[in-house]
Amino acid sequence: MQDALMDEQWTPRHKSWLLEEWPSEAGDTMEFRLVLRGHLPPDKRGTVPVKHRIRRELHPQLKTLWQQHPALRRSFDTPNGGISRVEELARNHSHSGFRFVPLVKKDHFACALDILLLRRQPPFRVLDPIGDLDGRVKTLIDGLRMPQLGQEVGENTPGVDEDPFFCLMDDDSAIFNFQVTVDRLLVPPELNEPEKDIMAIIGVKVTTFAGGQITYFSAQF
Repeated sequence: MQDALMDEQWTPRHKSWLLEEWPSEAGDTMEFRLVLRGHLPPDKRGTVPVKHRIRRELHPQLKTLWQQHPALRRSFDTPNGGISRVEELARNHSHSGFRFVPLVKKDHFACALDILLLRRQPPFRVLDPIGDLDGRVKTLIDGLRMPQLGQEVGENTPGVDEDPFFCLMDDDSAIFNFQVTVDRLLVPPELNEPEKDIMAIIGVKVTTFAGGQITYFSAQF
């Protein structure tokens, strides 16, 4: 019995959600990973500062993706003396003092997430009512999208190198399916790092509808 309990404490846990069927006529596909480390409370305690901290940690990673990926890097060009595609998106998604640049737009893209959630507590505990996996995932997903209203920004203002501010998606309705695996985090806490902090490795798969191109330089977007 004791050995079975120990095995359970070291067994990864999985949960998946199918929200919509993947597009049958998918176009270009892009896959990449984002890394998040820090506090991830359930949704009821996932305050505005917590969700915006998630956005702030992912912003430089997404900016690097835009700068380096072949389908995105030309989005900084200014053809014929006009404005760049990045600047156009920033102007179109500007509110509450921020100029957001979402990669995934719900009207043109489908997104799938494969999240590996690593924590120092036994994996099974995140799936019980105390751990509240669904609530923690909701907090994370809220941090992946740009805030919809001023109240979701709170008193935050753009920091250095946050204009424009890169987000994964404009709305979480762009997520067609996602799965979460919970496992042990074996990395010791850093100095002053709380024991309950997590590490999340977020695998992202993005495709376009009706055979479209991902490239943001294309006039079709």
